[in-house]
Amino acid sequence: MIDVLIDEMGDEHVSTSVETPLRPDAFALSDDEKIEQIAVHFGQIMDLLGLDRSDDSLSGTPKRVAKMYVKEIFSGLNPANFPDIKLFENKYQYNQMLVEKNILFYSNCEHHFVPIIGKAHVAYISSGKVIGLSKINRVVQHFQAPAGTRTPHHANHQCTQKSIGNRRCSSNHRRHTPLCFFQRRKRCE
Repeated sequence: MIDVLIDEMGDEHVSTSVETPLRPDAFALSDDEKIEQIAVHFGQIMDLLGLDRSDDSLSGTPKRVAKMYVKEIFSGLNPANFPDIKLFENKYQYNQMLVEKNILFYSNCEHHFVPIIGKAHVAYISSGKVIGLSKINRVVQHFQAPAGTRTPHHANHQCTQKSIGNRRCSSNHRRHTPLCFFQRRKRCE
């Protein structure tokens, strides 16, 4: 039944939530256990595709891909990986909106699991403290690591460029809905 729905939906999927859908047991395994299991499964995918994993250029690929998924691309799924944010006194007395623009991010489409590459923009008004610029970049990377994107951004969805029939199509996604990064953590006050 679910296979029929997936086939009928095709590329017309629209995300139904802001949060990436996670199972309750999403963090039951350690990162090392996840890497081990993903490497096994990715090796099986390579075998099914007919790739020769005995070739030295492919022999370590399953583990590299698994490590990249767990430690990099999807690391933001785990709230425990939220970056440590240091706040500084607002000694320059900034009283207007502080804006950090064009923060490069890489994410993955939850529908096709292909890259989304873009630039995010973050703005806030100081309440007496300011956030270091490098920390803003790390927070963006944390929130863009999940399969969905949650900040105002301009992004290229590779699924619109790589799908059969769309190989010559170029698409740029823009989202301008503000959402505070700190909803999962205490406010920056």
